[in-house]
Amino acid sequence: MRYLCFFILFLFVSISTAAASVLPPIAVDIPKSEFLKWEHEFKSQEKVINSLLEDANLPIGESHYLNRLIFEASPYLLRHSVNPIDWQSWRDEVFTEAKNNKQLIFLSIGYSTCHWCHVMEKESFIDTDIANTLNSSFISIKVDRELNPEIDQYFTHALELIKGSAGWPITAVLTPKGEPIWLESYVSKSKLNKILKRLNTIWTKRPQSLEQVAKNITSQLSNNHIAEAKLWDKETPTLKFNELIKSIDNINGGLIGGPKFPSASLIELLLYQYQSSPNEALKTKIELSLNSLMNKGIRDHINGGFYRYATDGIWMKPHFEKMLYNQALLISTFSKAYLVFNNERYKAVVVDTINFVNNFLKSSAGGYYSAIDADYKGLEGRYYLYSDEELSSIAKGPLNLFEWYDFNDTGLKFPYVESQSDKTLEVKKSILALKSKLSFPHIDKKVLTSWNALMVSAYLDAYKSFGKAEHLKAAISLSKYLLTQHYSTDALSRARFMDKLAGKAMLDDYAYLSSAMLKLYLVTSEVQWLNSAINLYRSGSRLFAKDYSGNQVQLNNQLDDGELISAHAVLTDVGIKLNDLGVKVHYKELVYQFKQGFINNSKNDFFSNEILLKEKYGTFDNMQFFARGNGKVSFELVDKKVYLKFKMKPGWHVNSNVPNQKFLIATKVNYAENLINNIEYPKAINKKLGFSQSTLSLFEDDFEIKIELDNVNPLGELIEVNLQACSDKVCLLPEKLKFFISGD
Repeated sequence: MRYLCFFILFLFVSISTAAASVLPPIAVDIPKSEFLKWEHEFKSQEKVINSLLEDANLPIGESHYLNRLIFEASPYLLRHSVNPIDWQSWRDEVFTEAKNNKQLIFLSIGYSTCHWCHVMEKESFIDTDIANTLNSSFISIKVDRELNPEIDQYFTHALELIKGSAGWPITAVLTPKGEPIWLESYVSKSKLNKILKRLNTIWTKRPQSLEQVAKNITSQLSNNHIAEAKLWDKETPTLKFNELIKSIDNINGGLIGGPKFPSASLIELLLYQYQSSPNEALKTKIELSLNSLMNKGIRDHINGGFYRYATDGIWMKPHFEKMLYNQALLISTFSKAYLVFNNERYKAVVVDTINFVNNFLKSSAGGYYSAIDADYKGLEGRYYLYSDEELSSIAKGPLNLFEWYDFNDTGLKFPYVESQSDKTLEVKKSILALKSKLSFPHIDKKVLTSWNALMVSAYLDAYKSFGKAEHLKAAISLSKYLLTQHYSTDALSRARFMDKLAGKAMLDDYAYLSSAMLKLYLVTSEVQWLNSAINLYRSGSRLFAKDYSGNQVQLNNQLDDGELISAHAVLTDVGIKLNDLGVKVHYKELVYQFKQGFINNSKNDFFSNEILLKEKYGTFDNMQFFARGNGKVSFELVDKKVYLKFKMKPGWHVNSNVPNQKFLIATKVNYAENLINNIEYPKAINKKLGFSQSTLSLFEDDFEIKIELDNVNPLGELIEVNLQACSDKVCLLPEKLKFFISGD
């Protein structure tokens, strides 16, 4: 009996302790039944939340406050779920509540690996005075920019308009309708407290004055100069490219000035133009950018991968965040650069970056996590920096094989090296061992659909460049994961976190995944991937029409690549390619709006420029389709021998190199003088077809043209194949396929 009483007393104390471990937001009346649901969810997520707090160097094991963000599938939002602020997510119901209560809205936009977001949380969002002010007078909304990019984009544009620049966190006060009154980035606690109280006082006494401010800002956002529709000029892409060249930094690479972001789409545009018109000056610009990314501090030469951007203008001083999209885009870029320049060091960068992604960002479920935090134990970049004391166990001779960059006069430094060798790899292992017993920086384990789709494309670009089956296998595996775990009954989700789907898919999810599925079809010829590409494209097109069609200002902004690639441009590219394959899709209106946006946009529309240059000059891919998708050719260069490997669907053919009838168009290889020593065409098939009484000389099914090169110009040369494809019922227009031979 005594033991039973003791057990009951222990159980009562345990329940009481558990109940006391979390508290409702300050100065907010939450129904007990509702709060019990929050508490139950908190208990199921407690280990995850404690891990997030530990990574952010926030208190653990103490009493927590609790708010509605506890139900969100986002590490960023979950960490804020234990703030004393009555945070809510961005939902229509929140704005209805604000209108009914005539309350201002406090908006905070950030993301899990954002340094100044951490700072503001520690200073303001765990502060009870700030919480009391917000909870008593405002409705507070917290947004993860990676889950809601369209919200982030709108308020980023608003902040740029008002302040001239933007960064994260984005801090704003809105009217109950959601119109911005005041916007800032990071704000100190004292300044925030003053602004909140002042705006609330004005709202209480003279709400019409703040409504007028909001009206003025909203008017500027929606009524920026709207250009009238212009006639398309085919020379516009070339003129824009010539203007862009003037913005290239000829000393450091990339665009002039700093901070510097590793713009993959910029380099790929330059690579395309180089293939179209090889010249030494353009080659120098491209290699300067690639070599800066490869050799300078923007790349982690020890752990692998690239940092998000360099805070200086010479690529040396990184902001130490690592983002999945950066890795994916740069894997693609260096893979394509290898095809053009045949530089083995570019291949090494691809291999190293893929290894990093698999070692640090791959989830056990099959997707890839979104980002790694810059902060470590309260200091930016500390995990990647070394003190002399930490390095004392390694002899100076081996350490001097690396260059060392002193970071911010902290007494800390990091290594970089222009060329890896067996010796530097050994030293690298020793340097890695110094951190082996430390916990790794916080990883945002949110698996984003769009960024993982970029990773699919990255694997495919690596496969096309190096021919390694493991890269194709990885692309297929990741594609299957996305289509089964993020896509069901034609509904695509934005992300997955802790076995929960999070948010509706955005335009970039549909565009990037559709593009990846189309690339996978082009490589494998498996129709399942084509069907997925078509379905995703159609869903993305409907979303685009709903959100952007008719709003030329937004359309113009949609073409800016920024750190990523314009989803509008990617979706347009998919539509064009599907049409070229003979798939009936509505794409002409999208292309028209795309071209209008390109004419009017003055920003970084690099990928858009590449798409439109391809319309004029064609493509130079080493895998190309022809005959509206019924024929495929792969280009391989091995020891100065070119192999053009053709695959044609049953019932389709091209004329041989020597047709039996003079009026028929021969399959012929064209090339520059002194480029080719010998061409070996396959043996033709002679047969009669239903539409012809004469015997025809044809190539069909699988066949190969072998070309022996005499001399390869270091600047690269083009090989063209002229052909005309026919079936038993129809002959298509003649086509010209172009292939670029990489330089020495």
